[in-house]
Amino acid sequence: MEYFDYIVWLFPLLFVVHDGEELFGMGRWLGDNTDLLKAKAPKFYESYKNYSVKGMLVAVLEELVLCLAVCVAVAFSGSEISILLWWGTFSAYAIHLIVHIAQCVFLRKYVPCVLTSVICLPISVLLLYQSAVAFDFDVCRMIVSAIIGIAIVAVNLWFALWLMRKVN
Repeated sequence: MEYFDYIVWLFPLLFVVHDGEELFGMGRWLGDNTDLLKAKAPKFYESYKNYSVKGMLVAVLEELVLCLAVCVAVAFSGSEISILLWWGTFSAYAIHLIVHIAQCVFLRKYVPCVLTSVICLPISVLLLYQSAVAFDFDVCRMIVSAIIGIAIVAVNLWFALWLMRKVN
């Protein structure tokens, strides 16, 4: 499906736009909101207390490699399993956007990356919906794909944060 070929590559584009906001806004925001984070989100604070742009850049690039690998797999194989893997990882990304919006609501304050989360979330949901319809995914496939995608992204996020701490 030629139309899907374009949809596939919107995932890394949305990822780069969103993580760019996070990358360039997080450092100053963390410094300005240390007391708030210590009080309301101590685990988050502990994870990011030694934040550096260089460390975050390494983490973002590592996550981008996974995103691009999934897209390349779809582009070159077009197999059902690669499409389901793409759908699952893109679903995990969309959930990640929801988490940022929830963080903003929880902290009652702007959080870097919430602006692109609000912009990218409806686009992501639309693309996920269009691809699910185009490939006639049933609810079971979508759920299983999303669970697998979330598991892959969670393990990868752990690794990316580990890399970030090593670079810091």
